[in-house]
Amino acid sequence: MQKNWWYQTEWHSKMDKSMQVNGMGESTREAYLRSMRQLVEHYDKMPDHITEDELLDYFIHRQNVTGWSPATMRICYSGVKFFFKHVLKKDWHLLILAQARREKRLPAVLSREEVKKIFSLVRPFHNYAYLMTVYSCGLRLQEGLYLEVADIDGPRKMIHIHRGKGAKACPELAEGTAMSPYRSQHITCCADIGAATETLRSFSRQSAEADRMDQLHKSPCLSKVYKAP
Repeated sequence: MQKNWWYQTEWHSKMDKSMQVNGMGESTREAYLRSMRQLVEHYDKMPDHITEDELLDYFIHRQNVTGWSPATMRICYSGVKFFFKHVLKKDWHLLILAQARREKRLPAVLSREEVKKIFSLVRPFHNYAYLMTVYSCGLRLQEGLYLEVADIDGPRKMIHIHRGKGAKACPELAEGTAMSPYRSQHITCCADIGAATETLRSFSRQSAEADRMDQLHKSPCLSKVYKAP
């Protein structure tokens, strides 16, 4: 079969529609579809022709030969299991058995002096204000990328966060460090933080598009407010 043929199949379309009905986000759907693409390209045949034994051999191959990490294996298992359980409606025991162990890693914790040194080197000021806000409030990437000037509520000491993970609301106050840049240079910061977030969003869109094109060549929404330390 020709390269990237999976994306033109009816099974690809059915899987994507099923995941949308299931409420999955775009990035999750892309990861699951990529997992299925890797499987069908490995055997070079339609997924409904893949047997349970072949699927077992594939999982073992990815784990022992390809050397995928536990995190990558979890995505592989989740995507493949979703397809065979909810699209093909298979009740194979392997789909229950397949699990990836979780890695336990100690986080790299910076000292206060190290954090201060890093932020002291950030220029210009609007980049400092943006990064300080993201760091102090513990924002995720997408939450930081969609931060707007209107989301900064100075009088109430709150920062409104959109597009949080899991579409969960979690109202808390943002005090101290997170608000200090806005107190010291409120006008400059509010004028420039929009430019900073737009630049990062543009870079993120370009990176996402590059990833999608690379895959083609190779083959949740409530608001929440975070509390700053």
